[in-house]
Amino acid sequence: MKSTVETQKASTADSTKPKRCSVMVPGEGSWGSFHMHNCRRPVKTEREGKYYCTVHDPENEKLRREKLHAKWDAKSKARRKAELPRLYAHEMLALLTESQTSIEGDWRERRDALLRKINGDGE
Repeated sequence: MKSTVETQKASTADSTKPKRCSVMVPGEGSWGSFHMHNCRRPVKTEREGKYYCTVHDPENEKLRREKLHAKWDAKSKARRKAELPRLYAHEMLALLTESQTSIEGDWRERRDALLRKINGDGE
């Protein structure tokens, strides 16, 4: 059994720790941003003397943000790559026209360089 001193120490430690997250969040509705209150989620971690729930924990927020940015970067890269043929269509059309009217010239090298540029092989 615990002694009364141990019980008092345990209850003192529990009473100093808040039960709710310390982050201020906006209220509900259109006027919510004017009525801030503490997050209602229970405390899970303590960082630098502040108590946080799993949603507002700075490390979890950082990981979520990095994951989201990686997803956005991948989408942006795919979108830019998909737009390349459209961006170089006028140059390709000029080369195609030249190839139909002339069998001489360096249009083949320029065509190959343009295709490499579009495919991302050589910029």
